[in-house]
Amino acid sequence: MILFVCQKLKIPTIVGFLLTGIIIGPYGLRLVGAVHEVEVLAEIGVAMLLFSIGIEFSLKSLYKLRKQLLIGGSTQVLGMIAITYLLAHGFGLPKREA
Repeated sequence: MILFVCQKLKIPTIVGFLLTGIIIGPYGLRLVGAVHEVEVLAEIGVAMLLFSIGIEFSLKSLYKLRKQLLIGGSTQVLGMIAITYLLAHGFGLPKREA
């Protein structure tokens, strides 16, 4: 059912599965109440997702994108550090802890 809807809406199936999990999970409609079991399955799912992404990348394509990956990755990491620092400091944490 989810696959059919994703195909009709032309969205990736992984997005459909994630949205379904959010909606029916313990923090959504609470149709699934076993929080610990859901967390274990979520960790397995993340490992499988990372594995499948790793299979799709080739070293040649990564080498071709090295400049964009280095600049984009560095910008993302530094940006998130800055945003986290500003939010933590804004909520009253001392500078060293933020």
